[in-house]
Amino acid sequence: MEIKLPVPIKSGDTIYTHAEITRPRSKILAQTTKTIRSSSEWHAMLDFIAGCVLRFFNEDGSEVDDKVAIKALVRKMPAVQTANYVVSQILILMDPVKYMEDYEPEFTIDLSEPVVIVNAKTREELFKVETITMRHPTLGDCINAFQKLGANDEVKLQWQIYVESLTAYNGEPIDTKTKNTYGMFIFNELKDPIADYKAISNNYKKHGLDTSVKRHCKNRACGKVWRTNLNTSNFFVSALQSSQVAM
Repeated sequence: MEIKLPVPIKSGDTIYTHAEITRPRSKILAQTTKTIRSSSEWHAMLDFIAGCVLRFFNEDGSEVDDKVAIKALVRKMPAVQTANYVVSQILILMDPVKYMEDYEPEFTIDLSEPVVIVNAKTREELFKVETITMRHPTLGDCINAFQKLGANDEVKLQWQIYVESLTAYNGEPIDTKTKNTYGMFIFNELKDPIADYKAISNNYKKHGLDTSVKRHCKNRACGKVWRTNLNTSNFFVSALQSSQVAM
């Protein structure tokens, strides 16, 4: 796929305005993951983009398709405006975006087992939670969760995001006071958290960009095929950090 770069790349006297990109191969994904762990998000972004660009070119006929030269040009790519955009376009190639044609603002999960809410002092049973209804977490939900918990515990932060997006339990609307009092308790006390969190995750994945890709076992005799996720959060963090530097 050919794309126009938001901010061109300048190398010497030549300005490259366009790129042709392709889906990442398994070895590119593996190298990106390895680089994230051993180096920095910046280096990972460099490896990922360089591995997925087939050529840089402009309307005057100048073109670069040598892999070494491509990587050198990626180093000169504007980090905020262009690199982040190129990554997003590559990810779209990995799997088409799935759109929500009929708007569904909420989804309901039947918990694997009811969560019993009791009075902390008397231990008297107050109510049982058998189903939870959630909206798709908004940026506001995520910000609220972060302001309450910070980023020290990623698991609890994710639970708090779920709490912020709760809209009902057992089909009854949940008010802010009840949510703040019992919301985290509900997610802490799930009897089969793997099954329940998977149900939530599956609802998230129905729409938007699927960043999972097929992987094949290197041993041809094995024949095993599975899907793995490319974590793009590091790239987004990189873009944010670079934008702060730019300011």
